[in-house]
Amino acid sequence: MLALLLAEVGAQKPKKEAGLDESPKYSVQLLSGPIPSMRRPPQQQGVVMTRKDGKRYRCYPPSSKNATEATDESETTPVPHVGSYVQPLVGACFYRLEGWWTYEFCFPKSIRQFHQEKIKSSGQPDSTSVTQDYLLGRYWSPDTASSSKQPAPPPAEAEAPKEGAVKPAQDASLLRGELLEDAKTRRVYWKQVYGNGTHCDLTEKPRESEVRLQCAPSEPSFLVSVEEVSTCRYLVVFSTNLLCNHRAFIGEKDKASVEEIQCEPLDEAGQPLPAVERAPVPPKSTASPSKEGADAANKAEVRTKRPTDVAYSVGECLIHHKFNYRGVIVGVDEKCKQSDAWIRMMGVDELKYGRNQPFYHVLTDTRDRPGAQITYVAQENIMRDTPSEPLQHPMIAELFAGFDSSTGSFQPKEALQDRFLGQKDATS
Repeated sequence: MLALLLAEVGAQKPKKEAGLDESPKYSVQLLSGPIPSMRRPPQQQGVVMTRKDGKRYRCYPPSSKNATEATDESETTPVPHVGSYVQPLVGACFYRLEGWWTYEFCFPKSIRQFHQEKIKSSGQPDSTSVTQDYLLGRYWSPDTASSSKQPAPPPAEAEAPKEGAVKPAQDASLLRGELLEDAKTRRVYWKQVYGNGTHCDLTEKPRESEVRLQCAPSEPSFLVSVEEVSTCRYLVVFSTNLLCNHRAFIGEKDKASVEEIQCEPLDEAGQPLPAVERAPVPPKSTASPSKEGADAANKAEVRTKRPTDVAYSVGECLIHHKFNYRGVIVGVDEKCKQSDAWIRMMGVDELKYGRNQPFYHVLTDTRDRPGAQITYVAQENIMRDTPSEPLQHPMIAELFAGFDSSTGSFQPKEALQDRFLGQKDATS
């Protein structure tokens, strides 16, 4: 199986045969350098393969797991409430950028659809303004006062929470939902209904959303899609690996997972080759050397010494140091602009430069991370890549006018340039 998968890399993709069972699925990653020592499996588990062009790689197939391990439990064993598995998500917000709109899913609070634009003011820092904003649904959580007509009074002498204190996890029993199976895809999901959204003029009713939380093995939590299935009614799909250990989702690991096969390049002696150091791509300029050119060179030098300076711009391709996926930048923030809950959950403050470093909105290559994901990545976790062929993601055609194979970067469309003006400051 591994030999067949590797042989297809760089070759023409064969046609699907009728009735062929395509699961489990595999993603072969040909790395540009060695696998980090902390993640390196024993060499005896690797398989040395040779590509058609003569390049050799040592590939590490995914470790086999006992598929029946979780299902062998006694049927009489109590199954924890589904809500207890997703408690770490309480208070976190997730975003998805789709053209004009940005979608925000805060669990378990609300679903929002909005459009924001950057405003330039002379002599003042640029700011953003939300020009359109719709609430697609709000989660209702029962409380002890739900049966009474009057709301429960606040506790006497309640102590105000200290700044930076972690909000206690919500009681799992209050996270209401229903376990169902999609009749078409046969995937199990946990359904929640979010109602009482912004009033809809066409239906004369509030907007409402059905949220489907599903298992995504080996993937972080992310917002998969938001679709308007009927007028002012929405279907929201959210994937998380937190649900995969629940008994109802055990079977989803085999049906939905994409197993990673990582391959590191080898030299003639069979030792891993060092990572390729890619030289910074100089800014394009037709002007003769001048003071502006000298200033740009000085900025590039400072950028190598101070990781808190913006080092990359929209349209540049990158590789993630830790997860080894490829992507293209579609937005730049000079520092992390996510919520404190998201920062805590993702361990941002444990990074070397924490939250006070540039963060990038990235379209990930679907060959590396299926699901058309958009990630939010710290600058210290990425390195520049200059691929000879464009990456693959369904939103690339919407945001970019083309791909320059000579520099390995995309040319942003005017709308994308206007939205993220920070990219111009990074290369000016």
